[in-house]
Amino acid sequence: AVGGTCVFTSEWDRFSIKTYQTWFGDDDVSSGDIRDLDIKAEIPDHDVLCAGFPCQPFSLAGVSKKNSLGRLHGFEDATQGNLFFKIMDIVDEKRPPVLFLENVKNLRSHDKGNTWGVIQDCLIEREYSIFSEVIDAQSWVPQHRERIFIVCFDRHIFGREDEIKFRFPKPPED
Repeated sequence: AVGGTCVFTSEWDRFSIKTYQTWFGDDDVSSGDIRDLDIKAEIPDHDVLCAGFPCQPFSLAGVSKKNSLGRLHGFEDATQGNLFFKIMDIVDEKRPPVLFLENVKNLRSHDKGNTWGVIQDCLIEREYSIFSEVIDAQSWVPQHRERIFIVCFDRHIFGREDEIKFRFPKPPED
């Protein structure tokens, strides 16, 4: 709607790829594991990085299930929990001016807040201004779906948090 163009998409689930292609008409969806890509060679430069990383290692239900099975959760989950750090590898290589990340609301309180602290530290270390808010999608879809949205701006371009005039959108009125 604002004239942007998607330059890269990565998804490994074949059903999600089919949905994406149907909705957006984009046949160039990268399939495969993002962890296996050569960031410099295979991911083009971009202005906005939109990413969701697996929520199961951080959600209340996911953590409970993993605990009951004696499995690790959070960043210790070797197959899902560490994909946030792959996003940071992409940020390090491509330095997009804007980051738009999402996950479950429990991301803030997972591991007594330590997970959120690590995420904030990673973003601050890279000199991004961070805005985050838990938003319930019930105003847009017919279900309660609380997610944390994290929007970050490169401080070298946009300035510090108090200099940026960013606000999360208000839900539509009924």
